[in-house]
Amino acid sequence: MEISKEAKIELKQIHLEQTGEELTPQEVEVMAQDLFYLFDAIYQPIPKD
Repeated sequence: MEISKEAKIELKQIHLEQTGEELTPQEVEVMAQDLFYLFDAIYQPIPKD
């Protein structure tokens, strides 16, 4: 899955606001992929009864 450029920019901005640390493009890519894989692993749709 490809993560959009806009999502990566937003992630970079949020990280900067929260930590004061600016990420390199490579760090943003790794962090975005890690977050995507984590969400994919833990997300389970709630069954409709």
